[in-house]
Amino acid sequence: MSWMSQLAVLVYGLVMLACLAAVRAAAPQSDRRGDLYHWLACIAAFAGMIALRVGQVEDRSRDAARGWAQQAGEYQSRFELQLPVVLLMAALGLVIAYVFIRLWRASRRGSRARLVLLSRFAVLGLVPLFGLRLASLHQIDRVLYSGPLRINWMIEGVICVVVGGCAALYFLRIRGRGRR
Repeated sequence: MSWMSQLAVLVYGLVMLACLAAVRAAAPQSDRRGDLYHWLACIAAFAGMIALRVGQVEDRSRDAARGWAQQAGEYQSRFELQLPVVLLMAALGLVIAYVFIRLWRASRRGSRARLVLLSRFAVLGLVPLFGLRLASLHQIDRVLYSGPLRINWMIEGVICVVVGGCAALYFLRIRGRGRR
């Protein structure tokens, strides 16, 4: 496993710890069950990401698809197979962004609901990112994986910071209110 994958596993673990703190803050509150389930789902999502990273599932899946395409004689025409996936992931990303903006505007400013909403949509943003990485379209790969600081890493890093930060702020907001 590369040093970058090891760093990603560490960051995922830290995000899980922040989400665990949010779970502890939400658990005693009977009106926060939805929040509790959200933070538990975030923990499960990042645990799954650790498993995927440690098991190198993404790399193996991409290699297996490449091997299948070569065996089936479809490797040269793989663009026709990849393009619909890329378009679907781009459309999914746009839908996620649109729904997020609509819900964000409808939520109360400064509320814990906004922290849950932001973290929920950040986690959902991983779906199109992983889909694009799995599709492995050459033009998309060039954007995601080029340069010393890859945009792929930056997007995933921002998502981790958003989810972990929202969980930490949620914990502080709920715990701060309980101590008054």
